[in-house]
Amino acid sequence: MVTITEIREKCTKEYWCYSQKKIHQLGFYFTKPLINTRITSNQITLVWLFLGLVGASMLSTGKYKWMLLGIVVYHVGMFFDCVDGNLARYRNKSTLKGQYLEQISHHITILGILSGLTIGVFRITQNNLALYAGGIAIASFVFAKLFNINLILYQDKKREIAAN
Repeated sequence: MVTITEIREKCTKEYWCYSQKKIHQLGFYFTKPLINTRITSNQITLVWLFLGLVGASMLSTGKYKWMLLGIVVYHVGMFFDCVDGNLARYRNKSTLKGQYLEQISHHITILGILSGLTIGVFRITQNNLALYAGGIAIASFVFAKLFNINLILYQDKKREIAAN
């Protein structure tokens, strides 16, 4: 039986802030039941991508309760973003394809959230300024990512894992 301590030892990584560390550590408890299943980390990535897009579509309704629920659904999806990485690290199944799927999923969900917020705010305010501001935000994100997509973001040690 796998213990949380074993998962923590194999899956701990560098964190850029305290809250990310705590959310990632909470993900250990959701990773544990998945370890002895046939569910792959890429399947978990697709689940959180789906949840992110559902959350984005809820934001686009312009209705307060749906928008609030959309934010919650999106964050539940982002929580599973921690679980997929833990599962890949624990199983030593980190691949370049999985890392690419992860990056693309992040980009798609962020574009979805920006689009959903743009449409939702426009529906609430009926002000074209919301569309212009949202369009600028979306275009800025796309422009920034055109020059930022890098498939080999990892150290040599991690590249060796991906090659296996």
